[in-house]
Amino acid sequence: MSFSARDLDYFLEVARHGQLARAATSLTVTAAALSKAIRRLEDEMGLGLFERSGHGMTLTPFGVAFRERAQRMKSEHDEALRHAGDVRAGRAGLIRVGATLAVLDAVLSPALAALQPRRPGMHVRLEVASSDELIDWTRQGLLDVAVIPTYESMPHGLVHEDLLTDALVAVARVGHPVFARRRLTMGDLSKFSWVLPSVHSAARAKLDEVFRSAGATPPQGAIEVHFNASWSLPVLAATDLMGIVPVSVLALPQARGVKVIPVDALSIPRRISLFSRPNTYRSPLLEEFVQALKALAPAQRSSAARKG
Repeated sequence: MSFSARDLDYFLEVARHGQLARAATSLTVTAAALSKAIRRLEDEMGLGLFERSGHGMTLTPFGVAFRERAQRMKSEHDEALRHAGDVRAGRAGLIRVGATLAVLDAVLSPALAALQPRRPGMHVRLEVASSDELIDWTRQGLLDVAVIPTYESMPHGLVHEDLLTDALVAVARVGHPVFARRRLTMGDLSKFSWVLPSVHSAARAKLDEVFRSAGATPPQGAIEVHFNASWSLPVLAATDLMGIVPVSVLALPQARGVKVIPVDALSIPRRISLFSRPNTYRSPLLEEFVQALKALAPAQRSSAARKG
């Protein structure tokens, strides 16, 4: 059983929008063309893909299962075209990379800076988003690789390669009153105001877990952000707020005004890992980018050790 790539594209777009009119506008085609494509697929399989009503179109149980298969087929088709393009263009090509903001400064930026002079014709499409979003896009084949901090559990259905071991640490400005205390407890720290990751993030969940394990109330956020990285360092350096940041960003110039709070429990280990789909085609450019990431890992470990 074979399906045209165009029909699959049309089906996925209708499934995404739930309405022919919206999908037609998105694809700049007519609703009639979409309707015919859906009918061709349904006739080919002998099963309905959508429940149709005056409110729109809803996937049937079979349609939900077929959407997953259609996404895989579309990704494989797109990868085959990209592979052919790489062959025609020699070593040039496009790579689609995802990263959280937490690893952008310390990992992605140096790797791209090292690679670009060697590959001036490269085209990189960089998506910065949350870990959950990047994992989902990688599974769908919308990204070639994603560079993500991980803690304990690993996402299912993806291949991962550990690049380096990092840690989240608590910091405050140099001269903060907290450093004048001889003995610090987790209860003491929970009384201060913090710059914190979003309550929905894995980093926030780990931080709250550390405080609760010590019998202390998790800190409250004076500032809460979806992403937490180097941008918070100037804020922390100029105020009495505390924050939690990756060790890797402490090597940046912006970190000169902050200092690690000396509480062992607040050094939260994590891994920076590279995720991709199993058996995904790696173009020469993508493979070179991966090697650039791996080459930077020892330098990042050394820098983190000096700062710690």
